[in-house]
Amino acid sequence: MFLVFRVVLIIVLISQAIYFYPVTRENTFSLVLPYMDYTDTTSIADIIGQLKRLLTAIELGEYLGISPKTIFAWAKQGRVPVIRMGSALRFDPKAIAAWLRARSA
Repeated sequence: MFLVFRVVLIIVLISQAIYFYPVTRENTFSLVLPYMDYTDTTSIADIIGQLKRLLTAIELGEYLGISPKTIFAWAKQGRVPVIRMGSALRFDPKAIAAWLRARSA
């Protein structure tokens, strides 16, 4: 009985540790940026433009250095190009790159 309790406790603690693992700039970028071909002189628009999949608000916020709340607010106001899939928002990297280049010119 005690062994079963210990096993269940360990499983619960591991699942909580995985669930509460913080998403930070370091562990988000480490998953995305090493697979891309970029140099120190490459702009963020060029880096985002190289991506091959749609971005979430959290990922886009990480690239731009702003909070996901701001991304959601801009999408609601129509200030950033967005793709709506039901209640989910996704961002096309090519459209975001063009939007960034237009804003920086």
